[in-house]
Amino acid sequence: MFKLPVCPYCYAIYRYSEIGKLKEKECDCYHCGKRFSVNRKLKIVPVLIVCAVLVLINLYMMHTSIDINLFPMIIIDASAIFLSLLYVPFTIRFVPINSRKFERKKNNRKQKNKPKKTDR
Repeated sequence: MFKLPVCPYCYAIYRYSEIGKLKEKECDCYHCGKRFSVNRKLKIVPVLIVCAVLVLINLYMMHTSIDINLFPMIIIDASAIFLSLLYVPFTIRFVPINSRKFERKKNNRKQKNKPKKTDR
């Protein structure tokens, strides 16, 4: 479950710093040079788990302590949110580009640019 993304062709591992630099939906592998698409779908289950744990921690702190301040709750919530942001690179996956689809798009572009022949 906790895996950093790898190239779908040569299985080169991308680290945190490299993932932060990926801004496009399609990228080239730094190792083999082949193109792949970047799937950035954030998994909703871990986000819901973090939210549920934060709510339970806040309720527990408010219930057990009579003289609770807002400051400790803010610190705990901020640290939990920060730790959950460290999980984001593990949700990114690299998917190989379908070569036929890519070639079809390329051929369609060529056909659009060709001048039309007229019969005389």
